[in-house]
Amino acid sequence: MPWRCPNCGIVNDDSMDRCARSVCKGERTERPGYAAVKYSEVFEMILAVGIAYLIGSIIIALLPRNNILQGYASTGAIWVVAWGLKRRYSFRLFFLGDARKTWACGIASGVTLLGLHLLVRVSFPSYPPADYVLFLHYGYAEKCLFALDMVVLRPIVEEILFRGFIYRVIKERHGPLLGAAVSIGLFAAVHGFALHSFLLGAVFTFVYRKSGNVWAAVMAHVTQNLASLLFQYLF
Repeated sequence: MPWRCPNCGIVNDDSMDRCARSVCKGERTERPGYAAVKYSEVFEMILAVGIAYLIGSIIIALLPRNNILQGYASTGAIWVVAWGLKRRYSFRLFFLGDARKTWACGIASGVTLLGLHLLVRVSFPSYPPADYVLFLHYGYAEKCLFALDMVVLRPIVEEILFRGFIYRVIKERHGPLLGAAVSIGLFAAVHGFALHSFLLGAVFTFVYRKSGNVWAAVMAHVTQNLASLLFQYLF
């Protein structure tokens, strides 16, 4: 079908990929079947998370049955995929931008999550995942290693991947709603599609959108995971 040049506006024949005007350098942006590849970034992000899950599963299968080692293997797999996406999209992640806004969003969301977590923990005593329950039976060194992974490393790499890359790439190309849906869905997928993972994914995405910085989402995620560990001692 004929197409209109985005530069000069003239209508060109379907067989042409460049504008017919020699002085115009406009290129065709819509082609038959273009809709089929329009959302290639979405499939690319799904594939990236699938690769992370596959790498983590293979490493875990090769390791002894140890929750701490398996946790580090999963975190490492997510980091490998996140770093690969960083090289592909050349995003700058490690900056604070508006530091005051970042800290404000991070702290406000962290306090809110802390209160909600306390409410849920009191209302549903069986809520904590098995990993957090096992934390009580670890030795001192094991507790330190587990806490380092769950409270520091994993929140950073997960937020970089799911908010810093997946949400950001899809939002910039297809809008915030699709970006949020894919980011939240994939985040929930790697957490076993638990109901709270959808809710937390939505909260972290909202924090990132409002702050414009991945570190605010990291602060909220750190608070959530830290609360899950600390409340084991309090209740």
